[in-house]
Amino acid sequence: MYETTTCSFLYWRNDLDAVRCRDRRRGAWFTLGCAIAMLPFLHTFVAFTPDQKSAFVRNVLGYTSYREWWGVELVTRALAAAFKPSLLSFALDIEDFGAFYAIAGSRILLTTTSALAIYQLIARRPGLDAYAMAGLCFCLFLLMASGFGVQYLGSVVPLLFARSIRDGVAVATTSGVFIGLIYCSFVQTWSPIFSQHYDFSPAFVLPSCVAWWTLARSAARIWRTRDWPAAESGDVIAA
Repeated sequence: MYETTTCSFLYWRNDLDAVRCRDRRRGAWFTLGCAIAMLPFLHTFVAFTPDQKSAFVRNVLGYTSYREWWGVELVTRALAAAFKPSLLSFALDIEDFGAFYAIAGSRILLTTTSALAIYQLIARRPGLDAYAMAGLCFCLFLLMASGFGVQYLGSVVPLLFARSIRDGVAVATTSGVFIGLIYCSFVQTWSPIFSQHYDFSPAFVLPSCVAWWTLARSAARIWRTRDWPAAESGDVIAA
């Protein structure tokens, strides 16, 4: 539930970012883009029966993502495994922290992105346009989320391309390789192709770490530009 709420909140918060665009035209285009991203959900309220609508809402709000070999969960699993042979009590403490973060991580993420939204609204010169701030928050969602699904990685790529071609290519490439390997491992037969989803293997820890580090680096690059003048309308940062 909290992952779904976080994503919904980020889309809503992106509309707040539009007020920080350099001109009304860019703010209108940004808001239009966010609205188009939500259009598929309108099908629920147009075509579904009342029972189908209730089931859809129930499934959305009841959704929980997996604890996978990614981000904070990956670190806690690796540390617990490393210390378990020699420092069992410490390893158990790490596992307890992992269980705690699985529950509280989404609240920490919501608090962080809320603080960034407030900063974006009240700062006289935040130095980040709407695309950069939205990209930063979606990066943080992927870096800090207490649950993970590989499909989440697609959410940040368009925003990163709008802000920086370099970051967009880097994240798209590393996350694409990671996702491709995961989905290939799900394939049961290739002709005809059939796949079955299950928790992905620790064998994918290396591409997972590379994709996560690339996201962290992109988020850090965005944050370091906060004191720069926000890009003019239509500008894309190539480096």
